[in-house]
Amino acid sequence: MNYTKRIIGNYKNEDVYEIKISLDSSRYVSFWSLGSRINEFYIEEIGNIILGYNCVDELLANRSYFFGATVGRVGGRISNASFNIDGKSYKLDKNDGENHLHGGDRGFDLRNWDFDIEENKDSIKIIFSLEDKTGPNYYPGNMKVKVTHTVTNEGDWIIDYYARCDADTIFNPTNHVYFNLNANENPITNHYLRVDSDYILETDEDLIPTGEKIDIGSSELDFSKGRNLGEVLESQDPEIMKNSGLDTAFILNKEDEVSLNLRNDRLSLDVLTDRDSLILYSLNKIDSNSSMPLVKNQGIAIEAQQLPDAINQKYFGSIILRKGEEFKCETKYKVRKI
Repeated sequence: MNYTKRIIGNYKNEDVYEIKISLDSSRYVSFWSLGSRINEFYIEEIGNIILGYNCVDELLANRSYFFGATVGRVGGRISNASFNIDGKSYKLDKNDGENHLHGGDRGFDLRNWDFDIEENKDSIKIIFSLEDKTGPNYYPGNMKVKVTHTVTNEGDWIIDYYARCDADTIFNPTNHVYFNLNANENPITNHYLRVDSDYILETDEDLIPTGEKIDIGSSELDFSKGRNLGEVLESQDPEIMKNSGLDTAFILNKEDEVSLNLRNDRLSLDVLTDRDSLILYSLNKIDSNSSMPLVKNQGIAIEAQQLPDAINQKYFGSIILRKGEEFKCETKYKVRKI
């Protein structure tokens, strides 16, 4: 294994770096400092199995897809762009109608992260770090964040998150990677998906959780034994009809070590996470103004996080990070040839 780094552009008078980790002559994974994002996952004879950007300008013009980005402080939507901690109310920027989405206008995905690189016998780690100050992003507290992307010599990609804050705040980060095991040659409709989940969250027309969960046993969204994605995306299931595809929070059972498996006839992807849910989004909408050659269902986003809008829901668990406490979590992506 080895790595290279190079400047690929500029953002707000700061150099943006690409760090490319090569496992051998046939496989590599590349990361960008802008957004602490994964941008390529290349396998010889197949190609790049995630959606990414060709340059910084393309990213800036198509930010709304969040390809491969670290998302935070809070992934997903916060209803009414507001929340309460111990009786004190906070207002966030509204960047999704009346709601707050993916950390807002000053989210992690458009921050240029510092980084260090650590070489080990069986892996290479990129430790991205960021000081996220209160004020510009409306969240309380000055937070120090580290996101470590590890690539092992077997080709596993592991994300470890760490954070501390000098005030009580909320924190629920994720990575917005989209996979297409066809290497983007065709939509994901030939993929088979298995998810260790019996329930999804019910959402309203703005994709805000109602607080209720839906039993998906024996429904079109029952992926517990594996199903063809194309059949599900073409079904008349109410959830699919409402969102024109998957835009759905699957509550994990935590019964299997592998939370999700995605496969086609050449590759298999296992996702292992200590988070409570996976948000799956099947790229249902393409921006008509986008210059990128995208088609509907060209990838599926797999976002590991605590339940969305948890800060405003009574039974969703806590995403409050108390002053001085440490936050840690981990998600692994294991890709293997079949």
